[in-house]
Amino acid sequence: ETACKLVETNCPKQVRLRQELELHGENVLGNSTQLQQVLLNICINGIHAIGVGEGSLTLRAKAVPREELAARIPEEKISDDWQSYVRVSVTDTGCGIAPEDQPAVFDRYFHTTADTKHDSTGLGLTIAQELAHLHRGEILLQSEPGKGSCFTLCLPLLDAE
Repeated sequence: ETACKLVETNCPKQVRLRQELELHGENVLGNSTQLQQVLLNICINGIHAIGVGEGSLTLRAKAVPREELAARIPEEKISDDWQSYVRVSVTDTGCGIAPEDQPAVFDRYFHTTADTKHDSTGLGLTIAQELAHLHRGEILLQSEPGKGSCFTLCLPLLDAE
């Protein structure tokens, strides 16, 4: 919820922010400030991808069983130590990312455009991925040029005990 409030604060008027949160007290083990930074970095990239036109940014969060993620994440990247994960996705209606650029989006200093008006360092997604891995999680990307992108953060869910 705190991350959503941060995104709301940084969201320009032409970008409609939608939240579809289906979490009910689930917890992940980690540093809340770092995890907020992950979501904020992804959201800011989405806002930049939308640009000056109108668009939307949708945040979805839900607890899911490991098996649901195992179909999308290579086995070596998803641990058997947890049976459930929190899946948080950020979907934008921006410009999207070309298929040939998608493997490099988490590389340091990578930019998909020569747009320098945002004073971007090219480290946002790199840091987001490093923090996700530090928390034993993973970030996935789905994108189509002209239609937008969806970044999905998956983090191990702590047992209620």
